Amino acid sequence: MPVLSLDSDALRRIRRERGLSQRQLAELIRSTSVEVSKWDRGVRPVQLATVGRLAIALEVHPMDLLTWAGGVE
Repeated sequence: MPVLSLDSDALRRIRRERGLSQRQLAELIRSTSVEVSKWDRGVRPVQLATVGRLAIALEVHPMDLLTWAGGVE
C-alpha cells in the first residue's frame, strides 16, 4: 500500500532555493544538522510534526515536502 514519505529531493531543492544550509534549517526547526542531512539524503524517516516544522521554516505547504512511496497491492 502506498504511504506518504518525505521527498528528500524536494527538501534539498527547496532548502537550497531558500539559501539555507543544513545547519541553518536545523536551527530554525530546533533539530540537528545531522538529522537534516539524513532527511536530505533520504536515509531517515521523518515524523509528521517535523514535516510541519520544515514546511513553516521553508515557507511551503507540507505536501510540497511529501511523496507517495510504495506500490499498490
